[in-house]
Amino acid sequence: MTSYVEGEDAAFDIARQFTTLNLEVFPVKGKIPLTQRGFKDASKDLEQLERWHAEFPNCNWGVRTGKLVVVDVDVSRQHEDGTVTPNGYDTLEDLEGRYGSLPETVVVHTGGGGRHHYYRVKEPISSGKLADSIDFKADGGYVVLPESIHPNTGKPYLFEEGYRLGDIPIAPLPDWVRQIVDKPIRPSLEGIELKERFLSTDKPISVGRHDYLLAYAGHIWNRGITDVEAFQTMVRKENERICKPPMPEDASEDGKAFRNILTTPWTYLWESSWQSKSKINNPAKEYIDPYAIEGESPLEAAYRRMGLLKVSDWIDKPEPPQEWIVKGLVLRGALTMVSAKMKIGKSTFCRDMAVSVATGREFISRQTTQGLVLYLALEEPSTEVERAFRKLGVTNDTEILIKLEDYEISPKFIEDLRAIVQDSQPKLVIIDTVTRVPRKKHFESGDYFASSEWLEPLLHIAHQENVALLTLYHNRKGTGRISGYDAMEAILGSTGIAGTIDNLIYLDEEDEVRSFGLIGRYGRIEPTLLDIDDETGRMSVRGLRQDEKLITLQEDILEFIRTNPDCNINQIKKEVRGNSQKIGNLVRNLVEEERIELTKEGRSTGTYRILRFQIPTLIDTESRTSEVEEEEVEEWVL
Repeated sequence: MTSYVEGEDAAFDIARQFTTLNLEVFPVKGKIPLTQRGFKDASKDLEQLERWHAEFPNCNWGVRTGKLVVVDVDVSRQHEDGTVTPNGYDTLEDLEGRYGSLPETVVVHTGGGGRHHYYRVKEPISSGKLADSIDFKADGGYVVLPESIHPNTGKPYLFEEGYRLGDIPIAPLPDWVRQIVDKPIRPSLEGIELKERFLSTDKPISVGRHDYLLAYAGHIWNRGITDVEAFQTMVRKENERICKPPMPEDASEDGKAFRNILTTPWTYLWESSWQSKSKINNPAKEYIDPYAIEGESPLEAAYRRMGLLKVSDWIDKPEPPQEWIVKGLVLRGALTMVSAKMKIGKSTFCRDMAVSVATGREFISRQTTQGLVLYLALEEPSTEVERAFRKLGVTNDTEILIKLEDYEISPKFIEDLRAIVQDSQPKLVIIDTVTRVPRKKHFESGDYFASSEWLEPLLHIAHQENVALLTLYHNRKGTGRISGYDAMEAILGSTGIAGTIDNLIYLDEEDEVRSFGLIGRYGRIEPTLLDIDDETGRMSVRGLRQDEKLITLQEDILEFIRTNPDCNINQIKKEVRGNSQKIGNLVRNLVEEERIELTKEGRSTGTYRILRFQIPTLIDTESRTSEVEEEEVEEWVL
């Protein structure tokens, strides 16, 4: 690991980066502000930062929280009085299990073993305590910035790999965190004690109804009452029995609070698959088969759960028709990922595709199947998305439903998406970007199994609902020119991502020229050059990347022979920059095409002259791209 010394310019450089986000920073020593008024002196004025930097050359830096908020996860600690605080990572895992994963965002590992998750809010929100060993830094607070040094351990605060500022945008704060900070909705020890006292005496409750019912709900759920209908019935009966007056289920504040008890935080366990149902708390920690058939033997149950079928069970079923939403590129019923380094043009590529499918026009010279498109813009500001679609020519009649970044991303994102797909039957769903899709838990980017589990719900929606689902994602930094299976290796994170998706569309840029290619289960397209119309945002095909390279090399050879008549092959290979074997092949081709002539025989001493000089046009790519649309695609394994 790189060694760090407090006071190096790295922390100051990070502080200046944060000011570009309209955030205010200030110098600190360890964790203590060095300015007279503390974080209230924080500034985004670069001249002020330079003065501080000169005055406190060996300082750490902090950022004032407000519209930037931070979920601060701490490790377990033993205090002087002997008490031990819980491990914040365990607490966070419990919270995410109840309410949904924290959205992917900028993450910093503190020098003390904790972790900071950075989020943004539109309006200031008060700081508070999210749970045991998890603080919420917001209005009236601050956090120490990366590259600063922890005062107790001497270790640096560091960005998590792949989640640095610039690698990934700062995500909006999820609603459930705001709700907990504003008004805790989880059972407390005090609530449980109240519950036990009131249950033993049957004394009516008029004050503390909400705390009591919430504690009661947690009590019965953790003792195995996990059937939704039974759970809600018991909570309602307890409300009628003990609360005076009972909490209502209307639109009042009390009504909203009671409905929260009935649906939050327990709803994360109400999933349809038996895999998730088997994870529900029960005292014996036993697997619960929700589809058990009365009277079946253990062996019969094993065959049913395994899903084994005889050939006769499926051989006569008609094969599902295969439908290309974009011919040879995007297949209905498949999960396709579009991946590239940042700022290559993934969103531009996919927005043009979205409008092309919605209107039925061609996309990069490929036929489309017209129909409804869902475009989930989870990252870019809404004004940028709206401007881009206007440039592409959308009208009131264009069949696109767009989710803008301004709206919060629900922890029930996957469930909601499936329901909407079932109802609206879109031809194409585009998620820009998939990093914003809630995950069950935070995981390291190299975790193969967790990466696969993260994408599997989207894969299931694509296969089971027979919809073309397109996700945008990022490549690793430092990847060079990519093509074919190398593009799979370039995806940020574990190879579990590449193993989960059906197809990968990869974008690249070289010498300010963009290209795309395809690799995956349903075909292959060699890297193909693209032109972008800056006025409309539309893309068009220029030609195959390898063809353009060969044509440039051929032009260089012809120019050298024209200016150096009677040159030999060794001179050509020495002076013309390019692969020696390709140069030899091109020279032979030019002789056969009678564009140059051999003026003197000899394997290495033969000389050449120009017969005619003509700059060729790019080769037509239609015959060079994958013929996958004409081929039989193997039966899908769902």
